[in-house]
Amino acid sequence: MTTDSTGASSQSSRTDPSCQNGSAPPVTTAAQAAWYHEHAGVQRQVTRDLAAEAFATFEVLGDARAAPVLELGCGTGFLTAHLPPERVFATDLSPGMIAQARAALPAHQFAVADIEDPSLNQPPASFLLPPSNPPSSAGDLPSSTCHLPAQRPWSLAISSSALHWIVPFERAANRLFELAPSIAIAIMLDGTLGKLHAAREAVAPEKSARAVLPTAVDAARSLRHAGFSHVVCRIQTYRQTYKDAWELFTDLNRSGLTGSGSVLSPEELRSMAKYLEQGPLKNPEKSRAIEAEYRVGFFFGKVVKEL
Repeated sequence: MTTDSTGASSQSSRTDPSCQNGSAPPVTTAAQAAWYHEHAGVQRQVTRDLAAEAFATFEVLGDARAAPVLELGCGTGFLTAHLPPERVFATDLSPGMIAQARAALPAHQFAVADIEDPSLNQPPASFLLPPSNPPSSAGDLPSSTCHLPAQRPWSLAISSSALHWIVPFERAANRLFELAPSIAIAIMLDGTLGKLHAAREAVAPEKSARAVLPTAVDAARSLRHAGFSHVVCRIQTYRQTYKDAWELFTDLNRSGLTGSGSVLSPEELRSMAKYLEQGPLKNPEKSRAIEAEYRVGFFFGKVVKEL
């Protein structure tokens, strides 16, 4: 299982942007990481919103007595920058992403690691672990005593725009349950970049992209089934406008956001651009500007033992 912030595998084509789902790219070079860091505006906004809600919900983020916090799929550090360096250990599968994050946030601790990496079963020695001290919460989650088994080294697992790439999502939920008793995650949901997928389906139905993103219902069900007895979810749609389809295609490709489906031909890409810019009625007077939508689910959960 891979848990970086990267969207598709490094084997994916970089000429076909049409099956993208809005996570960070499979970065292999410093230049690609730098481009993503400067241009991934939606992902940056999602991390700001997640950080604000996580601080309002979980006191452990600022509690020096609690076990440390594990960030999964940190990318270039969008979310990490909002977290206290003495409390968080940030990981990503992509060395390029980690190098960019380390350069930007030298006070934080980072590691190249997959979610299933056994090293995550214990925090680094640099974190001084206190005696077991269950985290408390506020906000929408029930005010019960959190159950923190000794084998769970992290007080909270947090992740933005990364875990939706683990298929099926149940695998991510089960691993989260092994790592921490509380979670704060934001994932892209089914429906993200829906106009792009609809255009691909209309132009080249035999090359339909493989659907990988979970629905909000399925993700919440997976988290509860894994063992998080209280899960709160909200859904938000983020929008980004491009002057034309080619600007969208270029942005996705330069960021490395390519899909895993069959590669479209140049003619098919031109047809997709026309479909997106003019719509099914092909109105020549309609603006060529298009709007990309990212449907994001915010999930906050914990394992509790009732008093």
